[in-house]
Amino acid sequence: MAHSKQLLILYGYIFSIVLISLLSFSCTEPVDFNNPFDPNSTVILGTPLNLQIVSMTDTTVTLQWENNFNLLSQEVINAVKIVVEYSTNYYQNYSAIDTLEANKTTAIVKRKFILNEYNCFYIYALAGSKRSMSSGVVYPIFIPPAPSNLEFKSFTSAKVELKWTYNSSIEADFAIELSTDGIHFFEIASAGMNNTTAIINYTFDPTEVYYFRVYAYTFIRQSSYSNIISQQPSRM
Repeated sequence: MAHSKQLLILYGYIFSIVLISLLSFSCTEPVDFNNPFDPNSTVILGTPLNLQIVSMTDTTVTLQWENNFNLLSQEVINAVKIVVEYSTNYYQNYSAIDTLEANKTTAIVKRKFILNEYNCFYIYALAGSKRSMSSGVVYPIFIPPAPSNLEFKSFTSAKVELKWTYNSSIEADFAIELSTDGIHFFEIASAGMNNTTAIINYTFDPTEVYYFRVYAYTFIRQSSYSNIISQQPSRM
């Protein structure tokens, strides 16, 4: 009798577990494999292609790309957003600066940019819990124009003072190079951002002819060289 009672308890326990499992299964929402907002869906968002910078100033950048939604239904495409990310560091510290509808292939972003540093952009498609792979990173390369009209203001055996014309709208530093043969130059000083003059204290031999040239540079590139000037220093 006791054995039968134990069996009844055991069967009742098993039945309860099975019933709970069935009820839980029946209450679970079915997976919508075509819904990108369902974390279990199989929707794969294509990576945007051929991102490029069409134009850029210190206040506006225009980006252009090709969308890659060939395998998606129109319903899914309608849920997609294109996110533009930006950083001044190629490798890290990106943040979203614009979000656009999926039918867009151009972004015009207005903000303050510093053109003599890296301005890096990438984009990706986003829909619900699904995100595409990121496009490649693009950044503009601004090459400052060369300074011109380099000339002496004064030149002695202890000091040279130079001046030149600044031809760039891009904020840039300047490097001054020196040579004793007009062919092999080395940097003797830098003039700092946006300057058009330099005073350099140096020991010059008054019997030698010295050659000077200047170039502008940013964090990314340097300009071509200015005209070369030459002269013997006067004695102090």
